[in-house]
Amino acid sequence: MSHMPGPLVCVVGVACIAVACGGMPPRASSPPLIPFQTTFHHWDHHWFQWTPTHPIYESIEAASRNTPSGRDLVWIWLTERAGNKKQVHYLNDRQAAARFSRDAYYRDVSYRTIGACGNPLGLEIRFKDKDDADVEWTIGMNGAAAFEPGGSGLTDQSGHGAADFFLIFFREKSRRASDNHLTIGGADFSFSGDPTLASKYRFQAAYSLNVFVASIPYGQGHVVFTGDRILLPFTAGLELSRQGDGSVYGSHAGDGGQPVIVAFDRDGQVIGYEQTDRGHTFRVTFDERLPTRDGGRVSYRMALDGFERLIEGIATVTRTRDSVSVEWNHTRPSWALGYRFISSLRAIGPSGYDLTVTGGR
Repeated sequence: MSHMPGPLVCVVGVACIAVACGGMPPRASSPPLIPFQTTFHHWDHHWFQWTPTHPIYESIEAASRNTPSGRDLVWIWLTERAGNKKQVHYLNDRQAAARFSRDAYYRDVSYRTIGACGNPLGLEIRFKDKDDADVEWTIGMNGAAAFEPGGSGLTDQSGHGAADFFLIFFREKSRRASDNHLTIGGADFSFSGDPTLASKYRFQAAYSLNVFVASIPYGQGHVVFTGDRILLPFTAGLELSRQGDGSVYGSHAGDGGQPVIVAFDRDGQVIGYEQTDRGHTFRVTFDERLPTRDGGRVSYRMALDGFERLIEGIATVTRTRDSVSVEWNHTRPSWALGYRFISSLRAIGPSGYDLTVTGGR
């Protein structure tokens, strides 16, 4: 599993969070408070293989999606076994590779899927890695026409990038592969039928259909409010698109970006957040507006398309004279309890604040 790292670069044009018309505009002295930023990407296909015999990497993965040009965007990454599970990424599009924040490389990838659309697909991939070594990888599905009931759904973050982001990785359908073959620089790192290795893993390799990758990155930056614009640390900013008893801000068009819509009440307190990618949506919603009073609490939910309540939790607010801290404690699923994070917002004037998001493990 993984994320699609890099800055949040977005597009105006979606406003699915309703705000009542009429009433007073937000108070000029209270800039709208955005407690986090997100990344979100949807992929049509995903392949995964464990690499237990490789000296550095624990797994190799690939994802692909159709593009308007007719040439599939292909993303391949390898995850290190030790430490914070650092990843190395390869993409067959220069601009997409440039948007990654680190350890990403553009490569000319030979890519082919095997099987009927809508069924589990096999894979053939060839490219050169960062050390100019040839990588050849195949996944076989042996003509499988049905998906398995298990193995899909929300995936445990399992420590991947835990110091850098909170990850929401979801697969709608999945099936284990019938065979796999991987060579890097001519050395064979296929997952063989060795019973000693097989006993340590639930599966060797798999294919998944309809994959969502969302994250809440950790970091620090300035947020500036100018009335009709919110300038964020990682984007060109959000523009006011609707105003009434509250307000809705949407992001600027950007190359390869995903639209973001944030809705606020009249006091500049967030009531809904969503980001979309090619018609698919990641949403964070609240039972009521996110409070800014000391000791305030509110329930929140994270959803992907029609898959509701994937992540649930309680946000608790601590307030001092010039700062607000929000602690996000997930209550389900059980693995997410260890991945709380904290948003700290410190005023730097009547029209701006510092935003710092940190992991709480």
